[in-house]
Amino acid sequence: MVSDLREQLDGGSPSFLLFFSGGERDFEALAHSLNEAFPASFLMGCTTCGEICREGVTTGGVTLFAHSGIQKVAGVLREDLFNFRFAEGEQLVVDLLDQGGWAREELLERPQDFLLLVFSDGLSGMEEVLLPSLHHFLPSVPLVGGSAGDDFHFKRTQVALGAKAVSGGVVVALLEPKRPFEVFQTHGYRSSERTLVPTSADPDRRLIHRIDGWPAVEVIAELLGVEVSYLLENEAEVFARRPVVFGLGGEGVYFLRAVMGFRGTSALMGGAVEEGSVLHLMEGVQAAQRIREELLEQASLVDQVEGMLLFQCGGRLRLAKGQGKLSELGEAMCFEEFPCGGFSTYGEHFGPLQLNFTVTGVVFGGPDG
Repeated sequence: MVSDLREQLDGGSPSFLLFFSGGERDFEALAHSLNEAFPASFLMGCTTCGEICREGVTTGGVTLFAHSGIQKVAGVLREDLFNFRFAEGEQLVVDLLDQGGWAREELLERPQDFLLLVFSDGLSGMEEVLLPSLHHFLPSVPLVGGSAGDDFHFKRTQVALGAKAVSGGVVVALLEPKRPFEVFQTHGYRSSERTLVPTSADPDRRLIHRIDGWPAVEVIAELLGVEVSYLLENEAEVFARRPVVFGLGGEGVYFLRAVMGFRGTSALMGGAVEEGSVLHLMEGVQAAQRIREELLEQASLVDQVEGMLLFQCGGRLRLAKGQGKLSELGEAMCFEEFPCGGFSTYGEHFGPLQLNFTVTGVVFGGPDG
């Protein structure tokens, strides 16, 4: 398989190489093989619940994203993400700066010239500590990435830096691209007129206990028009066909949280929700078409696009399968004009935020950008 990948890269060794792997293959062996095949490349990757490639949206495969337009890159692998504390982000940043030979003042003066890329353990639940920490110690530096998946088994996800692959960890890279780039988040949803307020919540566990004073499960059942007993017995099937998605924000800019399931009568969310937040009930109208339009809009922000790196919520993948629209979703992320690559996640990273039911990413400009 690695020899086939070398042929696709015309036998070259790009300065920067990402790999995303689904299925039951030996991820550690894959990382080792790729590191041997491309010893001169900076290599990082993770396991997925789906891949994004020239064929569209797939599952059980391997996708590579190669780029030769990176001036300088540094990477750090942290093995024990479950015990990560906010203050530890400073040492991660120091290690990245030392490895890359940058002065902190340099990044503070021109943060727009650098990019933080983060792949985290998708079962850790620690993204709400990790991402704000990195953002705090490197303010204004754009950050994107995703939480590693395991094909919806929810047992073990892995990340890799070079030949080393670990479970329960995070890999963070700091890049200085040679040419302009833009980071973005998009989702294809719009706000309805309905708003709700969590009146009892546990953000650390991503739980909403009560909404507008009522048990969360009762409110969500009412939104779906089903009985509570039916919803609790069939939650996976129901949400695969009709997700309940809330938006935080306003004035046309929303960051999404979807209901993943229930813990008793409490709603388990795809990211933390604070008590007292105003939640906008979101509607997905021709979501795949809108995603494509918004990706094209992002691509127009740089000249001569060389490629687009995408991180898509695994919930969007499940929904597309449940609605029979998987090919439509894949077509939305494939462009003849430039290559796209990435993976379906257990949560998308954007700045200090952990999102879901979203697409985050970065578009890289070409030589004349």
